[in-house]
Amino acid sequence: MQDALVIRGMKHSQFWKTVAAIGLPLGVIATIILAISYINDQQNIRLAANEPQEYVARDAVLRVIASGALPTGYSAAIPIESDPAAYLVFFDATGTAVAGTGLLHNAPPVLPPGVLAAAKKNGINRITWQPEKGVRQALVILPAGEGFVMSGRSLTYAEEQEKALMQRALMGWLGTMVAVIIVSIISAWLLRRKAN
Repeated sequence: MQDALVIRGMKHSQFWKTVAAIGLPLGVIATIILAISYINDQQNIRLAANEPQEYVARDAVLRVIASGALPTGYSAAIPIESDPAAYLVFFDATGTAVAGTGLLHNAPPVLPPGVLAAAKKNGINRITWQPEKGVRQALVILPAGEGFVMSGRSLTYAEEQEKALMQRALMGWLGTMVAVIIVSIISAWLLRRKAN
């Protein structure tokens, strides 16, 4: 009787080893595929967050070049700390904001050191800027004559899309892992039946 229980336990243990041998590779492959898909979709969302600003900035550069000078003064101010709308800011050669629509707490934005230099060196600079906690901006900066044009907008909408994508990706991964477990159990059961 004890020998029969030992044999049964060994068969039971072998069954779960077979399930693991089938399921682990399937689970790893499925996880890698889903992770690559998530990263690709997340990057598409983030890159798309820059597109409107780039069009607006390039148009502004053409206007600066056509007029021969940077504009001066602020109009139709957009408080970037609370408004998700796109905005423009013109900087002179020293990096001082001289005109535009985007204001941070009623003052022209001050960019981190090196941002404008990188735009001048590379012809464009696309960055994520967080001037304060809870205020994240997608910026595109282009050289324009003797100065620079910056177009920006809040990343709130893109971050909401990324959060929804993460939730869908996790649900998809969990569903896939359940399917892998079920397929592995059925496959191991069929193999055991075939062996008997």
